[in-house]
Amino acid sequence: MKHRFPGLLKDMTAAGTLRWRVRVEGDRDKKIKIPMGPGEPGFHEHYHAARKGRKLETKKPETPKKGTLDGLRFRHLEWLENQVKAGNMSKKTLSSRQIGLNQACDTLDPDGDRMGSLDADMPKQAFVYIRDQFGHRTGAAATCLKALRTAYKWGEDRGYSGFLARPAIHDPMRGFPARAVVRLQPGQTSRRAPVASGVYFDNPEVLIVGIPSEAFAE
Repeated sequence: MKHRFPGLLKDMTAAGTLRWRVRVEGDRDKKIKIPMGPGEPGFHEHYHAARKGRKLETKKPETPKKGTLDGLRFRHLEWLENQVKAGNMSKKTLSSRQIGLNQACDTLDPDGDRMGSLDADMPKQAFVYIRDQFGHRTGAAATCLKALRTAYKWGEDRGYSGFLARPAIHDPMRGFPARAVVRLQPGQTSRRAPVASGVYFDNPEVLIVGIPSEAFAE
């Protein structure tokens, strides 16, 4: 999911510090510096004010409200960062979790509210909705759902609950409707059965489930 922010400029200062600026709408020569970028708390308020030519007073970022999806993301990423510092996790894994959780939290619900601002105890329909916002980008959707699943698993003993925290969910896509179910005929392998039924592995709408182990024998 890509969000477009017209007039948002990202560059580096001479000292090598990341800087975010916003071009005032209707005045290309006027730019206002804002203290954070997309995905960070307070960004939308500063961005929209700057587009109108106003500079908001910079406040110390507030800790997200406990019990919200933002709160779960904040606490879980904080814990993951400590795991990286301790050498128990790679930076690549941390980055993947950050991207997935940020995308989930920044998704707007049908009423225009950020999912991150809502109660973390969400039903299955909420996660289906988040997944569907990725459209054909099933790989990105799986990354997002995996990040959510691990966050909820971590948060289960820390007061968080929700559909993805339930024991029945063991992988990022389980619990969601299958797009195709292929019946294996005697003598068919898991590779031949889908093709024989007109289902191909490069189809992003296909999720094959319930294949018995003996079907993998060649």
